[in-house]
Amino acid sequence: MKRLLTAISTYRTALMGIAIWGVMIGHCKTDWPVSILSKTVGLLCYSLFTGGFLFLSGFGLYHSMSKNNSIKHFYAKRMKRVLIPWVCIALPYFLFMDVIHSGSWSNFLWHLSTLSFWKSGNYSGMWYISVIMVLYLAYPFYHKIAYGDGKIQVCILPLIFGSLLFMEYTISMLAHDYYERISVCMNVGIFFLGSYVASSVNNNINSLIINIGGGILICLIADFVLKLS
Repeated sequence: MKRLLTAISTYRTALMGIAIWGVMIGHCKTDWPVSILSKTVGLLCYSLFTGGFLFLSGFGLYHSMSKNNSIKHFYAKRMKRVLIPWVCIALPYFLFMDVIHSGSWSNFLWHLSTLSFWKSGNYSGMWYISVIMVLYLAYPFYHKIAYGDGKIQVCILPLIFGSLLFMEYTISMLAHDYYERISVCMNVGIFFLGSYVASSVNNNINSLIINIGGGILICLIADFVLKLS
């Protein structure tokens, strides 16, 4: 187990590259004829590669914060790696699509800020950037809470999974139409799993097993309760 975790840490960048290729193939398959192959590729790319990218993002952020726990340094690094590239790509695209083509400055600002996803749902397949922005903003504070106290770290995954499932259930019950628009992002628990697994590379493997087991148990109980309701 420890060798596997060390290998993930060593080859994380390469694994993220593979995940990116997988996501790209998943988006390309939308032009394929509907078949068992296209459905299988779509399921594989969404569950394995998109989930894998979330997992590796959480894995990497743990190491980033562990090396330098300065929140200012963390945000400056994310700005250079995520925000600036996003603006460079998205600004000309949405300027043309929203302003020049559609004449809407308000849509341009909604899309460029990534807030459009939280208002109207997925657009142009760009839900990931909207979600990862929120996760990056929250992560330094989560890291200090989750890994600053050994007592909390022991049960952090069940707490996270339980909270996310409760939030998902509440939104789906109270605002089902809105839930359908944003449901694509409901696998963010994998991000926190990646972060916790990274914390276990040099720590207690038994704690990792207990946390993953507890998280799975929470999911199974929640699924059973939802089916009953």
